Parts: sequence; structure tokens; C-alpha cells
Amino acid sequence: MKKLVKLLIKTDAIEHFKDEFKSFIDVTRKEAGCLSFQLFQDADNPQIFFVSEEWASEEDMINHENSKHFLEMQEIEKDIRESLEIHTLNLVK
Repeated sequence: MKKLVKLLIKTDAIEHFKDEFKSFIDVTRKEAGCLSFQLFQDADNPQIFFVSEEWASEEDMINHENSKHFLEMQEIEKDIRESLEIHTLNLVK
């Protein structure tokens, strides 16, 4: 299972977001079934971030989304993000 998440973060919260998310990444990468979990910042607009994640199974992804650290990160994000887009991806080739 692959997901691509696009976040638009408030300008005054960019550094705070990056600091919080770096810790979140470290914990997430240790989860069962996490094959890849990366944060990217847009080269032209520093407010835009992309999270690329890959899970061994849908169950692993659901377990991640129900984890304590995921729910805590959601609480942090809700006050500092302007928008959120979540895309589940299917491999074409």
C-alpha cells in the first residue's frame, strides 16, 4: 500500500512542523510493516510538504493510523496546516 499526502503548512509554523514531524518519522519507521516513510518539502513553495509512505499491507497502514503517535501528530497538524490531500496509489508499472 502506497500513500502520498500533501500538506500546506502555515508560514509561521513551518519550522515547528518539520521539528515535530522528524520525531514522528523516526517512530513510524520502526512500526511493523513500514517499508518506507519520507517527508519532502516543495522546492518552490516552502509551505508545501509531501509525505510518501509505503506499507506491507492495508492492516499495517490501518494500525499506523490508529497508533498513539499518529493521533498525536494529527492533533499538532490540525492547528498549523491550511490544507490536506491524501492519495492512495496503485502501481501502474
